Amino acid sequence: VKKENKNVLFGISPAGNTDNVRNSCYLDIDTILSHKGYVDYIMPQIYWGFEHTSQPYEKCLAEWQGLVKEPSIKFIVGLTASNIAEPSGEFITNKDVFERYLTHIQTTDKFDGLCIFSAATLYSMFTAKPSTNAGVIQEMDNFLPVFKAVSNDKIKY
Repeated sequence: VKKENKNVLFGISPAGNTDNVRNSCYLDIDTILSHKGYVDYIMPQIYWGFEHTSQPYEKCLAEWQGLVKEPSIKFIVGLTASNIAEPSGEFITNKDVFERYLTHIQTTDKFDGLCIFSAATLYSMFTAKPSTNAGVIQEMDNFLPVFKAVSNDKIKY
């Protein structure tokens, strides 16, 4: 990629479970995230909540952040909005999970951005109007003030 255009950012967005990434996808994330030249950013798909039994958000996030040994590699967390549109587990009773995601990640050393999959969960694909799903509305009402308050010096490109 860089050979064709050195100004293009290149990154990967692997599944959140590092064991599966290593043993099922056979991706050498340890090498990729320890050396310059493989990727400009990593965006693991950390789709679990804080109360998940095998992959709780904080543990999974810390594990991925700990893998990034090369300081030039940006860390962007990938979240999914499907958890709030079709809730299960803690997403049924808690309408502040996304707010807590963002609040927590800002306290960590490695945070360069976030991505929410998919826009179709948050906005109508046909009208671009915000979702009318009550769970999505509640979650975004709690999340957006925290999101808007993220300081520019925390996210740098």
